[in-house]
Formats: sequence, C-alpha cells, structure tokens
Amino acid sequence: MEHLWIYAAVFATCVQSLRFMLQKQVKEAGLAPLRPTFSPGYWGYVTAGGLSHTLGTDAIVILFSHRNFALGMTFKKTEVILTVLSGDLILGDSMSVNRIALICASVLALILLG
Repeated sequence: MEHLWIYAAVFATCVQSLRFMLQKQVKEAGLAPLRPTFSPGYWGYVTAGGLSHTLGTDAIVILFSHRNFALGMTFKKTEVILTVLSGDLILGDSMSVNRIALICASVLALILLG
C-alpha cells in the first residue's frame, strides 16, 4: 500500500486516454458535443462557489498550520454537511425528512468520534 499513488496515477492516465479516444470518435462521427448556454446568474453561482471553496481550503490550511489538527479535521469532515445545508438555505434545494435525519446522524457521529 506504500506505493498506492502509482497505481492511482496509472489508472487516471488510462481513464483520461479512454476519454480522449471516445471524444475523437464522437468528433469523427460528426456528432458535436453538447455546448449548453448559461445565463449570467449561473456564472454568479459558479464564481461564488469557487471563491467559497478556495476560502474554505485556505481556512483548513491555516488551521493545520497553527497545529490545530482537531478543529481542522472537524471542519473538513463537516464540509459535506455544510454544503447540503447551504444549498438548502441559499439555493432553495428541497430536503426530505430522510436527508435531514441523515444530516443529524452525521453530525452526531462527528461529535461522538471527536
């Protein structure tokens, strides 16, 4: 397992080569790839999401650099939960009762593991 990254890199290279091969066949067959048009509002969400991701990553790096490993890992582990909750609050994604229950279970598990 020490050199697992080598196998992962080789696998990624094979998958990327397969993707390029398939794209070439699609082009040669005269099928144009889908090129959807996006509204200006879409690009605002993309920009906000990219900036949020960058700031969150910076926050984790800062926490780790101050040797606050426990807080950094807790923040990292709650990333998915925070994403779902912000999607519900900001984007208006609907959450079922099952999703809410699973989020609560995730938070409880993080508390118990911490």
